[in-house]
This record gives sequence, structure tokens and C-alpha cells, in this order.
Amino acid sequence: MSHELEITQGIDGGEKLCINQVESTGQQSYDPYLYYASSVEVSHLFYFFKRVIDICLSLFSLLLFLPLALIIILFIKIDSRGPVFIRQQRIGKTRRLHTDVLSGKDERRKRDLFGEPISIYKFRTMYSDVDLYAVTPNNNSDKRITRCGKILRRLGLDELPQLLNVLRGEMSIVGPRPEMPFLVSQYNALERCRLLEKPGITGYWQIHAPRDMHIHESLQYDLFYIKNKSMLFDVKIMLKTVMYILSMKNN
Repeated sequence: MSHELEITQGIDGGEKLCINQVESTGQQSYDPYLYYASSVEVSHLFYFFKRVIDICLSLFSLLLFLPLALIIILFIKIDSRGPVFIRQQRIGKTRRLHTDVLSGKDERRKRDLFGEPISIYKFRTMYSDVDLYAVTPNNNSDKRITRCGKILRRLGLDELPQLLNVLRGEMSIVGPRPEMPFLVSQYNALERCRLLEKPGITGYWQIHAPRDMHIHESLQYDLFYIKNKSMLFDVKIMLKTVMYILSMKNN
């Protein structure tokens, strides 16, 4: 049984992605990890230019938003008690790409498929006594969110500190969102495919999926990005992200 991504028309008239199961025609058993891993083996120039863009944009944005970050820090301190920043452990890209790993007996390589743990940084948007690894709020009516946090989450400004993760090479500007370890530990073969790329601050899911959808429910959007990634696709996602943020400010 194989999987195909299909773009269908959503109820609201927008595009909707779904994963369909399709019977395999070959004699060899289908493995979703190998199917999506093959899309990662693209030109090294793509990853070179993607890294150059990540470094330039993260440095430029850190300098550009420094005055805004200082204002955010002040408001967080005034609004509620607790630290300004939070640090969470998430799972990043797979340590190594082994397309033959699932057919082998190398347990070390199999563990590599579950991604590299990374520490991501955010502005604190919830009260300090909230469990950092509880289910993430999917709307601003959640009582765990502070008054300042509602504004930051609405505009996506709580993610600004992750520019440091991009600069360090742990994340990218565009990519799948990093997921929590306890959820990744439950991934099946298809879900592990989202770990084939560096996690990103923004991505195809952020600009297309419903806003009340959790990260782990956005698998089809991440797989669509991985299979169709290109520099042009990245630029389109970044531009649509800026347009989305501006539209939220106008509202």
C-alpha cells in the first residue's frame, strides 16, 4: 500500500490536502520513508543557497527587530511574573539520511531516524506555572495564555527568538514545524518522513492549514512541502507569511 498527496477543494473554497492510500503495483513492498527520502536527494546547491538565505535573513531580522524585542521583553515583565523567554526541547532533522536503514539491522542508524533533539526559544506567552509540554493552545481563549501572550501569538511574534536557532543551523526559515519528543516517539513510518527536513519558523502548513490545527495534525502539509521543495517554493511561503502577518495587524 502506497500513499499519494492529493489537492482537493475545501469546504471554504480553498485548497485542501489529503493523503490517499494507493495499491502498490510493484513486487517490492512500499516504504513511505524511502519514498520521501528520495526527494531529499536534490542538488547540493539547493541546500547551499537555502543555508545562505537562512543566515542572511536571520541576521538581518535579529537586527531589524531588536528594538521591538526590547519592547516585548518590557511588556512581558509588566504583564505577568516569570521569565521572559522559555526553552523547549523539540525534535529536529534526522541525524543522517540512510535510505537503506529500514532493511538493515543497524539499530544505531534506526535511532537516527527519530531526529536530533534541539532546544528552541520563544517569548513566554503563558503563565509561568503552566507545563511547557502540555497540549499547545490552539486559540487565544485558552486561560493559560497571558494578555500580552494573546497579542504575541496572534502576530506570531513569540517565535522571534527562534531566529537564533536558524542562525545556529538547527532550524531553517522555511520547513516543517518542530514537534515535541513525546509525540515523535509515537510516529509511524509515514509520520517520521516530516523529520527529513530541518524544522522551520514558517512553512506550508502555517499559511494553509486551519489556525486551530495542531502541529501533529498537519502531516499532509509537511509532506507536500518536502516532496515539492524548491527555492521558488520557499520564497512564495515567506512572502505569504509576511502577507498573513500584515493582514492580522490590519484586523
